[in-house]
Amino acid sequence: RARGLLRLEAKDDGIPGFAKNDYLDEDAFWGRVEGARELARGFAQRIQAGDVLHDPKGGECPAWCDLWRMCRIRRA
Repeated sequence: RARGLLRLEAKDDGIPGFAKNDYLDEDAFWGRVEGARELARGFAQRIQAGDVLHDPKGGECPAWCDLWRMCRIRRA
């Protein structure tokens, strides 16, 4: 199933594949958009400040990641 967020008014547009929780009222929709914007802004500010440390969620490089060489982190 597609995942994302849509405004509640689009529910009757017949876009297939979305779950009922993907449709949000105006306040919730724009709140999520603003939250994503703030998160992206924070990441951009870190990068601009030179903070490009290897810090994946959970603290460790996941075993499935094929891009680990890019981080130059030794793997066990």
